[in-house]
Amino acid sequence: MVLFVAVLVLKLTIRAPGFGLPLLFDVPVALVAMAYGARGGLIAAAVGMVLYAVGDIPAEVHSNVAGYLSRALTFFLLGGLLGLYVDRLRQSDRAARRLAAIVEQTDDGVVVCAPDGTITEWNDGAARLFGYGAPEAVGAPLGMLAAPEQEAEQREIVTKVLGGGSLDQYETTRVRKDGTRVDIALTTSAMRSEHGDVVGIGSIVRDITARKHTERELEEFAYVASHDLQEPLRSIGGFAELLEQRYGGQLAGDGNRFLGFIREGVVRMQSMISDLLSYSRAGQARLRSEPVDVNELVRDSLSSLDAAARDARADVQVAQLPTVVADRAALAQVFGNLLSNALKFHDREAPVRVEVSAEPDAKGWRFTVADDGLGIAAEDSERVFRMFERLHGEDEYGGTGIGLSICRRIVERHGGRIWCEPRPGDGTAFHFTLPR
Repeated sequence: MVLFVAVLVLKLTIRAPGFGLPLLFDVPVALVAMAYGARGGLIAAAVGMVLYAVGDIPAEVHSNVAGYLSRALTFFLLGGLLGLYVDRLRQSDRAARRLAAIVEQTDDGVVVCAPDGTITEWNDGAARLFGYGAPEAVGAPLGMLAAPEQEAEQREIVTKVLGGGSLDQYETTRVRKDGTRVDIALTTSAMRSEHGDVVGIGSIVRDITARKHTERELEEFAYVASHDLQEPLRSIGGFAELLEQRYGGQLAGDGNRFLGFIREGVVRMQSMISDLLSYSRAGQARLRSEPVDVNELVRDSLSSLDAAARDARADVQVAQLPTVVADRAALAQVFGNLLSNALKFHDREAPVRVEVSAEPDAKGWRFTVADDGLGIAAEDSERVFRMFERLHGEDEYGGTGIGLSICRRIVERHGGRIWCEPRPGDGTAFHFTLPR
């Protein structure tokens, strides 16, 4: 309707004898084009040209038509492009408003700071988490959230992100406004301009206090239960040994066999308790981050497994491995368990081949310990990481089935993940990642 009225006004303006005010012609053209964008502007121009061609415009104004028409086309195009630009701005503004609403409504804290560590953005989630309102936080240094002993950690994080790195679900603690500590999972990355320059650091901060509290309770329970079970087991084992020493000659064949079952059960239970304690410590012990040469670490692990490697007639191939920042003892436990399993679960009639390698990925390093042993079916690839889960006979292949659970706990505490995949043919490849 607007387009029709505008074109009608234009035609009447041209037809009016001696009426040469261009504004009555140009302004409606520009308004129509801006209202409908570039496509609408071109359509309007086409309609105007058709009306001119079929109309009965008087000869006395014919000389002005070419000028009006050329000016009309110019205004249609320029106005249409301007309208399209305005439409794009409106769309971008709507998208930005939707994104801002999502950021404000999320339960997680969203914190943005300048490269020098000055906070520039602070959402409601961050205000609920740390107790500082946006007016208090914006303009303040990011270091106000770190305890004095965490200053080095905070600097290391900022330096890492500014250097092109990132953090994904990095677990640590920070300090609220009231001075209390809060357990958080931190995901941080650099914010770059269109030219690739770092203009800020964006962080998503998740409160994991409830989960950590539950984990600590479970770990404490496991530790106490395991510790308290040791003494009764020692008593059972000790009395079984005394019974065999004093009365073994008087027992029938079944009696001695039953005593053997008791001793084996005690040893198995002690191994399970020992591994349960190791699992508990893997979650409680504070990680000591330091540069670790993984080549050296794997050599040490293989040295401690030398007897098992000889028994398995193993061919162990180790590729060039990187240096990573991790807890050395914990990482040694991961490689020790994976290598031990590779040397254990294989066909006893044939030698086993084990390959250890690493390759960079988007966030850090992916390590692989692969073998050509018994293999793990795809449907069991998650089950093997559960506590005390065993896929093969306990009598033939020893162990308690908790080693992979410990590996998962250690890797996840480092901010990585661990999984396994069947290899083409036979065998299994265990992969785990560590952030750079």
